[in-house]
Amino acid sequence: MAIEHPTASQRQDLPPAAFAMHYQDAKGNEQHKLPHHINTVASPSDNASVDVPRLRNALARINQTDGPASARAEALAHLRAHAKDLLSSSESNKALGEIDVALRKIDQEIIMEKNEGGMTVGQFLTYAGEQITKAKADKKPEDMQKRLDSLGAACGIAKSVYDSGASAAQIPMYVDRDQQQPTESNLPASVFLGKAALNTPEDITKAMGTVGEQIAELKKGPTAPAAAPAVPAGPEWPTDLATKTFLTKSDKPANEWGNDPAGLK
Repeated sequence: MAIEHPTASQRQDLPPAAFAMHYQDAKGNEQHKLPHHINTVASPSDNASVDVPRLRNALARINQTDGPASARAEALAHLRAHAKDLLSSSESNKALGEIDVALRKIDQEIIMEKNEGGMTVGQFLTYAGEQITKAKADKKPEDMQKRLDSLGAACGIAKSVYDSGASAAQIPMYVDRDQQQPTESNLPASVFLGKAALNTPEDITKAMGTVGEQIAELKKGPTAPAAAPAVPAGPEWPTDLATKTFLTKSDKPANEWGNDPAGLK
């Protein structure tokens, strides 16, 4: 049974391989933190022994965990590897969804820390264009929905900040699931290379409105193809021609089944 919040005694029962963070404290004692495996774990890299609720909690707590920054960075890389492997599986449940959210939150914090000056309007519009292009290419509808939801929320934040007269805004950016930990080398170009800021509030409002329209259009999904035009109805031909009189003059006597429309003798 999964344990969401291991007690001190339960943590003592776990082997070192069950933890992500390892270091020596000032007194030389070995410290093991951020448990994410069950107690029968054989190898730290074993995904089969990962306890999903513990992994979720470890990701949520990593930035608040005491210890050397280098040990925390190694722990994050280790937890990230487990999370990405689990998220790439076909299984889908609430706990995995929470892991996805926790991982994206961590990556957004890293991006915002590296981009502490904030985005200009031009940078944000470049970023928005990148996300709309990626949304069109997303293979899973749920991935496209998450991306567009994130962009929609970012638009709301950006517009309120820019409308206040600020030249830059701290924008929570969407992180692709298959992206490596954000670094300066793999951040979207829009973080550092943006177009010049737009000149007037009207320009900004119009540009942000265009982004909103594109988001709404993509969320509607593909437009159904137009129905083929109806074929005009033809003459109501009888199903049994022998029962109809097509010639007004026929010198052949009517048989018991009716007049012969061909008028043959």
